Amino acid sequence: MNRDHVSETIRRLRLYINEVQTKRENLQGATDRNAKEQAKRRLLLACENLAEELHTESEHIIVYNFADASKTLDANAVRALWQKRMVNLGWQWPDRLPMGEADQLERVIQAPDHTALTLLPQRSFWLQFRFTLETPYLSKNDHPFHLIPVPLRSDLVLGRPYVPPSSWKGCLRAAYRKTAGTNEVAKQSETRLFGNEKEGDTGDNHNSGRLQLFPTFFKDRSLEVINPHDRRSGAGQRPVFIESAKIMNKGLYTLLYVSDGRDREDGRNSAHDAEIDLVMLAEALPAMFLDYGFGAKTSSGFGRAKEEFTGGCFRMETPPIEKKFDSFTALHSELGAAAKELKTFNSGKKQDS
Repeated sequence: MNRDHVSETIRRLRLYINEVQTKRENLQGATDRNAKEQAKRRLLLACENLAEELHTESEHIIVYNFADASKTLDANAVRALWQKRMVNLGWQWPDRLPMGEADQLERVIQAPDHTALTLLPQRSFWLQFRFTLETPYLSKNDHPFHLIPVPLRSDLVLGRPYVPPSSWKGCLRAAYRKTAGTNEVAKQSETRLFGNEKEGDTGDNHNSGRLQLFPTFFKDRSLEVINPHDRRSGAGQRPVFIESAKIMNKGLYTLLYVSDGRDREDGRNSAHDAEIDLVMLAEALPAMFLDYGFGAKTSSGFGRAKEEFTGGCFRMETPPIEKKFDSFTALHSELGAAAKELKTFNSGKKQDS
């Protein structure tokens, strides 16, 4: 949202904004009951005329922040117009791209071509499934201007709510630390999967890890209201509006594991590492989706998925291992079985050599 867009929007809507301001002043100056009722109707009509000229969500945001800064309008009334529009749209704001193009671009962004696994080192694999939200998903948008204090993070191109890869990686790492323990094997696997921290300004020994996560997009949004209470009186204070991806939203989760395919000085190879990493992921993934959550306010129960999902698939090209599953319980067992198959394959290869 650049300065020219903001100034042009205010210039185009100045007449409607002034009309609302005038009707608001008339309502405040009305003395008898009939005059107040008439002024209310005129103010409502002026607000409706302004709302008809707000064609995009960014224009609502511009007018809201203009009203909040200049005090020429009631900022809460502008937000109420936005909420009414969102309710009428079923909390599905029109995509910034045509629907077909948006869906196609979304598929390209969040789903890799599994045939490319043949180009990656041995023991590389990808895992994918489409889950359903059991509780709303919350996140914090970095946008400095919005109509509500905590807007949902949205993609700049598609305009759709999404979970960025960095958030997936952080949430999965947190769940991993709670399920894997603190022994040396778990620490080594964590470094392989998620990488390590940069040392100094150069970061020569920095490793970003073998896991590559992909974004997950949602379509349906909603509005949560949190009302903090005073500890002494127990009375509610000022409500806080939080935008969310509402329950029953479906999202595609995709994980890619890129092995280095090298032997170690201690005699271990990438197959041994992949066996351990698979077992660790089998524990961490269900824990993140079902127990610990992802996104913001997970301690309050937000960011949980349903046990069952669709399209669950695990694929490794070399050695050829493929698994199908439709729940997190099945995912846990199938990844464990894949680790055993990989171990058997590795043992047979050692005997042949």
